[in-house]
Amino acid sequence: MPTGTGWFVRTADAKRSSPRSGDFQSTVQAWNRPEAIAMRYYDYTTNGGHSDVANTSNILFYETGAANVPTLFTNTYVPGAVADHLTSSGGDLFGNPGVFDNGQMSILRWLEAGVTASYGTETEPCAFSQKFPQASVLVKNYFAGNTVGEAYLKSVAWPAQGVLVGDPMARPFGTKATLVNGNLRITTTSLEPGATYRLYAASSNTGPFTQVATVSVPKNQFATINVAKMNSPVYRLEIP
Repeated sequence: MPTGTGWFVRTADAKRSSPRSGDFQSTVQAWNRPEAIAMRYYDYTTNGGHSDVANTSNILFYETGAANVPTLFTNTYVPGAVADHLTSSGGDLFGNPGVFDNGQMSILRWLEAGVTASYGTETEPCAFSQKFPQASVLVKNYFAGNTVGEAYLKSVAWPAQGVLVGDPMARPFGTKATLVNGNLRITTTSLEPGATYRLYAASSNTGPFTQVATVSVPKNQFATINVAKMNSPVYRLEIP
């Protein structure tokens, strides 16, 4: 359940930043809440003309439009972090070293810096936004408990030219539970807003199940469910 910061960057490179800048802003507005994830929209026009996040710790998301991200090694990334840069051939893994030679940076550089997964196109995509990760879809699905592979591929409408690198099975969000001295504690990011979930308990996987609580959330968020005086070994949380 990482709690780092998401950075969504508008750079001076208009061709690479413009296709996603609107979605970046709406993603930050939707998720930058105490009960969700700290999010920042970084605009080069209000940061002294600088186009890169530098010397920053605890990065969970970093999405930008740039051929190169020369400061990426000055940052630190939390386990499960994802990052990508919109450029033509970041997915040409070994043909574009970038960063130090002014070429288009390979998405492998993100992994070398400590990121868990990245995505880029292998051939010329013509900067269509549909060929790159949509931040709002990526964040929502990853936070809901999808693997990073699932979340990334769901966020790309036209994935034919794309390459995913990293650990596709990484799944830092979802649901975990503890039962200590009869106190059941469930922490989850998987609840769909507006739905009412029922928590059931049983003595075995085959039941019978008895309802012990209900829970709902108004928005996507970290949710905690506490139920006292529990001793059953099996629990089920579901929408009826």
